[in-house]
Amino acid sequence: MRLVLDNVQLEGAVGHKPGSFTLFKNSKKAEGSNQPDYTGTGKDRDGSDIDVSAWIKESGNGGKFMSCAFKDKWVKPSDENKPGANVPASDYDDGSEPF
Repeated sequence: MRLVLDNVQLEGAVGHKPGSFTLFKNSKKAEGSNQPDYTGTGKDRDGSDIDVSAWIKESGNGGKFMSCAFKDKWVKPSDENKPGANVPASDYDDGSEPF
């Protein structure tokens, strides 16, 4: 199996074990934005897929550290799940002309 992320190839990658994740440098981060410095994916302790983000920060005494966050894996909604996708056009037309 071959996994390709941001032009990085991981040969033989079979996924994550529960409670683990992988981070990659965010090559799309805009200068001065609050986007994460690193992003990745993993599995929570129950084995559910998660998205992971990390920001490089500096403490008051000048030490650098990572501030991290994770959330449930984002799934792109299908067209049929978009609001109004299953409403017939006749529901929008009350027969009157707008002008």
